[in-house]
Amino acid sequence: MGWRKAAAWLLSGPLGMPPITFSKGDLDSMGGFLMDLDTKGVTTKLTGIPLQVHCSATKHLVDSYRQTYTKIPDYWRTCNKILDCMHRGVKHQFGCVSTEHERLCLPNGLALQYKDLKGDEDDNWRYFGRNKERHFIHGAKLCENIIQALARIVMTDAMLKIPYKVVMTVHDEIVCVVREEESEDAAGVIEDVMSQSPAWAKDLPVACEVGISKSYGEAK
Repeated sequence: MGWRKAAAWLLSGPLGMPPITFSKGDLDSMGGFLMDLDTKGVTTKLTGIPLQVHCSATKHLVDSYRQTYTKIPDYWRTCNKILDCMHRGVKHQFGCVSTEHERLCLPNGLALQYKDLKGDEDDNWRYFGRNKERHFIHGAKLCENIIQALARIVMTDAMLKIPYKVVMTVHDEIVCVVREEESEDAAGVIEDVMSQSPAWAKDLPVACEVGISKSYGEAK
């Protein structure tokens, strides 16, 4: 499926909006952007109208998504407030996470560290991270950090409850080794454990699928 068909499918399907046609004026408005790209040699293989339509369609998709699911950009703005609280050392509870000076405290007692967190008037934040380098962060990126940290807690809590040998994890998967004659019972136990909402988010919908096989690849 080409990007044109994909854009039309998204606009007419999941986002509930009809495909749109861009006027020449819409495309001309992208000229400055294209000139900036051309100076960096980015548009060597894809130039002119195709790229202009692609960029315009992409922006429309992004704007439509954010207008449809307003709670997502709303939480990004909340995350900007979280960054400010960490910078100022304000202790405040935001749902299941809370802030301290340059720390975001998680519900399991651990914390995400944002050392020497500093921002400017445009909500551009930077902190010292890995390799002693300053890393850029903003509300949406912090949101991703929070989601990944909380997802890890859900996973590790489940691992501690599973009464079978856990041999590895892959992203949001837990792989266990059990006796063949126990496999059906074990699958039921593991599915039940991995479908339990955590105590700190009892209304969080959690579900999983279980596969049984003699190899990891066949179980997927």
